[in-house]
Amino acid sequence: ASLMMQQQDLRELSEFSSQEAPVLSLYLNLGRHGRSMEEHKLLLRKLLTEGVEQGAAPADVERIERFFEHEYDRQGKSVVCFSCQAPKFWRSYALLVPVQNAVFVGRRPLVKPLMDVWDNYDRFGVIMVDREGARVFVYHLGALEDTAGLMGEEVKRHKQGGWAAQKLQRHEDQEARHNLKEAAEWAHNYLTQQKVTRVVLSGSDGNIAEFREQLPRALQDKV
Repeated sequence: ASLMMQQQDLRELSEFSSQEAPVLSLYLNLGRHGRSMEEHKLLLRKLLTEGVEQGAAPADVERIERFFEHEYDRQGKSVVCFSCQAPKFWRSYALLVPVQNAVFVGRRPLVKPLMDVWDNYDRFGVIMVDREGARVFVYHLGALEDTAGLMGEEVKRHKQGGWAAQKLQRHEDQEARHNLKEAAEWAHNYLTQQKVTRVVLSGSDGNIAEFREQLPRALQDKV
């Protein structure tokens, strides 16, 4: 099962419709801790029985059973499957967020609960800051979706004393400030593009304080 559901998957699912046979949509919540594999199987059996009552094709029921028996790797808090075997249509997603149990048989996949989940879980970014710049990780639906970084020139703290070392140190502190300023601008543009709604900063207190100061107000408010 794919853990990475993309916007184009949602688009493709909403555009799919079958004239020759119905589509079987199944949402299974695995989120309750302590629930055994047997309990999951019972729940799956109950949902599939409901599907049969709604007119699901035997091939689609078998396809979902085969998936849970042999293909699903037990990842995620919930699993969503769409099957229409007549035109060989099959999609499955393991999600790191819970969904409500549901089964639906119709000409089109039941996409609404998936769209609600997509809209309700904010994208958030983690920015790892150091004196050379920043690396950003974007998470959505509990999974890492994208990562990128901007690193300036390598900045080393100098240990030797003396006037020359102080001058060098000043130059390097300036260099680090410049790197953080550039990284802050880059991170703002990148995270705006990614439609991130919340941001977590990670790094040493000094670097974080300096980096935060350089951030545009709009991004500061999301930290």
